[in-house]
This record gives sequence, C-alpha cells and structure tokens, in this order.
Amino acid sequence: MKRVNTQRLVAVCLVLALLAASQVLAIGVSPARKVVHFEPNLDTTITQKVFNNENKDMKVVLYARGELQENIQFVEDLLLISSSEETRDFSYRLRLPADIGKPGLHSTEIVVMELPGSFNAEDQSSVSAVASVISELYVRVPFPDKYAEAKLVIESSGVNNPVRFVMPIFNYGSQRIVKAKASIEIQGATYEQIGLVETNEVGLEKDGEGKLVATWSKQDLNPGVYHAKATLEYDGETMVLEENFRVGDLSIEIIDLKADKFRLGTISAIDMYLENKWNNDISDIYAIMTVTDTEGTDYAQEKTSTIDLSALGKGKLTAYWDTREIPAGFYDLNIELHYEGKTTTRIINANINIDSFKTEFSPVGQVVVGQASANRNTMLYLLILLLIGVNVGWFFYFVRKKKK
Repeated sequence: MKRVNTQRLVAVCLVLALLAASQVLAIGVSPARKVVHFEPNLDTTITQKVFNNENKDMKVVLYARGELQENIQFVEDLLLISSSEETRDFSYRLRLPADIGKPGLHSTEIVVMELPGSFNAEDQSSVSAVASVISELYVRVPFPDKYAEAKLVIESSGVNNPVRFVMPIFNYGSQRIVKAKASIEIQGATYEQIGLVETNEVGLEKDGEGKLVATWSKQDLNPGVYHAKATLEYDGETMVLEENFRVGDLSIEIIDLKADKFRLGTISAIDMYLENKWNNDISDIYAIMTVTDTEGTDYAQEKTSTIDLSALGKGKLTAYWDTREIPAGFYDLNIELHYEGKTTTRIINANINIDSFKTEFSPVGQVVVGQASANRNTMLYLLILLLIGVNVGWFFYFVRKKKK
C-alpha cells in the first residue's frame, strides 16, 4: 500500500480534530494508554487496535505528535477498514535513544483519525472533518538511585468508625527499596496534634508497587475537618504528604461492589451499592472511579450518573469500565463519592480474570486466590470416588449373576 506523507497531513489533521470534536465518534482505539519502561536503545514494536464502531467502510490515518514523535515509525499510516471488520490492528516501531536525560514520564500522542470516503492521498487540498481519537504513549525513565512516589488516600465515615489511611507507593528509581514506612500525624482544626499512627513496612523491587496502611480511632471525636500529615521514609529518603479529611456530618458508605456480568475484553458495568448514614435526604450523588494497575498507571476514569438517596436509604450507582486490551490481574479501584460539596474516597482492590470480578465484598472474602479451585478439586475427588463405587458395585453384581 502506498504510504501517505505524514508531515503533509499534520496541518490538515489538526483542523479535522477541531471540527470533529462535537461529533459522535465512529472509531475507537485501545488501549487508551500505554506505558513503556525506558531501556537504552530500546527497539520494540507496539500493536494496538482501531474499533469500527459503526461497521462501515473507513479510511483511517495514523500519526504521532509530542515529545517522542520522531522516535515512532508506523508500519502503515493509512488504513482501509471494511464494514465487515469490527477491529483492525495497527503497529508502530518505537526506537529510543541511548539516553533521554530527564527522569520521569515522557508523553507522546498516537492520533487515530477517520478521513472522509472521498479522501485521495494524492490530492490533500480539500478535506472535510470526520472524527479522531487519541491513545497516550508514556515512556517512564527511572530516577537515579532510590526514588519513590506515593499517594495519601484517607477513608473516613462516621465519628464512631476508625479512619483508615492508605498510601500506595511506587518505586520509580533504578534500585530496590529495602524498607519503606510512614508515620501519620493527625491534627485538629488549629493544627494541634491529636493522634499519631504508624503504617506497616514494605520493600519494593525496581518498578514495584506496595501499600502502606494505618488505622486511627478516637473516642468522643467531634464531627468536623481534620488534617493528616504523613511522613514517608525509605532507605534514608523522606517525603511528606498532607491531606484534609472530614469525620461525621454527612456520610454515604459503599456497602457492596458487584459486576455480575463481568467479562474481560468488554465494557463491563461496575455496580456500587450505597447507604446513606445521614438522617436527611441527600441529592445529586455521583461517583468517579479511577482504575490503577500495580505500576501506578491510571487505566480509566469513569464518572457515573447522579442519584438521590432518602434518609438512611440505599441506592446504586453504575460505572462502565472498558476492559478491552486490559490484562487479567490486580487493580485498585479508587472510588470518589461526591455529594453536598463533600467527597468520600475509598480504594478497593479487585482481582479480575476472564469472567470473574472479585473484591473484598465477594462471598469468598478478600480476593482469595486458590480457594475456588480448592473447592472444585474437592468436588472432583468426591465425584471420582462415587464413580469408582458405582463401577465396583456393577462388577460384583455381574460376577454374582454369572455364577447363578
């Protein structure tokens, strides 16, 4: 297939992107985000998918823009997709230099743009807009020696319930972190210390992830806004994270999380079951669910519609997670509930497989690996013993019958 001059198309494509922004997209791209760990002189080929959402004949142009666009070469930069193709793979070659220099994330956009059916690669003087989508490519350059990043997430509810501090920590350095631990100072309205707790200890391999967790409770705690100051220490390095949190007053809790029809590779409904702990109605409640993998990469951020909850009532919010091109494994679901100017946050660990979605709310407990297979093995053994017993019974029956 004759290659399109990508540089000649860039200006036209930028105009197309602006004009197409208000239209319903007929195309999609997956994954929406890809993270590559930097290696000197890395030469790799990355494959992604274009989705033909309207099952029609399409002409699609591909190009890169951003920091590393010169390091990307498409195998084909013009795709002709037929109406019978629901998806079409495309590939590009990523060739990195010996040294990028600045540590951290380096981003580039992979632009997938639908062209009109009348488009002619030889005549680009007049092109009308159709649609475009973007996939983000990140190259993560490790920091020298020891380097970690962390988040402070505070799960709080009623005045009589403990406050839970969760700190996801990620090793973005070039060396292993032997020990990471944090102390969390809880401060009152005038920043006086009213509590101090320590988290567990973790070690982190290069590119590894872990969680530091601590719980704090105090009797006769008044409802209001409090301040947490977390001091994270790892192998001689120190980091301070600070967040405000609210105790008491309005409160909505997540009491269950289900995905009854979950299947990996589809857009799955994640149902969040809520309970209003306040003795008045609460209106315009919605949630934002952010999905993060074990490397700290955010795969999706989905906002639900809004609902109202009656006093001490229960209800359900639904987020839709696009799991196409997402591998099975463990993910953090960071759920933010928004209502009455307040935000309640909770991190829920999920273990997803081809047709299963397990969390701490699941009947088998907190994402227990192997329990289901153990139960199946027990049933299998009982079934085998039953079959052996039946066969032995038939054997003696025929022996006795033959003797008679």
